[in-house]
Amino acid sequence: MTEEPELLPSSVVPGWTPSAPPTGDPARPSPVYFARNDRLVAVERGLSGNAPVANAVAAVVSGPTDRETQAGLRTALPADLSPEVTTSDDTTVISLRPGALDVPAGEQVVAVAQLVWTATAPPGAAPRVELRVGEKTLPVPVDGGRLENRPVTRADYRSVAPR
Repeated sequence: MTEEPELLPSSVVPGWTPSAPPTGDPARPSPVYFARNDRLVAVERGLSGNAPVANAVAAVVSGPTDRETQAGLRTALPADLSPEVTTSDDTTVISLRPGALDVPAGEQVVAVAQLVWTATAPPGAAPRVELRVGEKTLPVPVDGGRLENRPVTRADYRSVAPR
């Protein structure tokens, strides 16, 4: 008996031929959230890599596909958002450039909710999301339109939650 694994000839297992092992990280499904009317809608994306939250945020920022748009989905997020995402055990920090979330007042809750619901969706993701510009926490609108200067959760966006 050897310590190293041995490749058996195909004659031992008829019809079987060895193949190369898979390369790269397999894509893991995770929802990203777009809007239909004033409600969030989950759309599954295959996210690969070792940064699932950052990849999910990048996927939602890239917007819905043409097919999803034809199905009535849209985004309230600006196309040039360019977020930087860092995570800890209980909070995901999404850093934005100044003015990045300058969207019409009626779209602000939906835009922030898209980020919050998407960033908290991957398995093991932190339950809270903090938006920052530089070192400062960005005040964000929550249900009812009031501004909160703290990390927010999905519970802050029940009015637009998926049905």
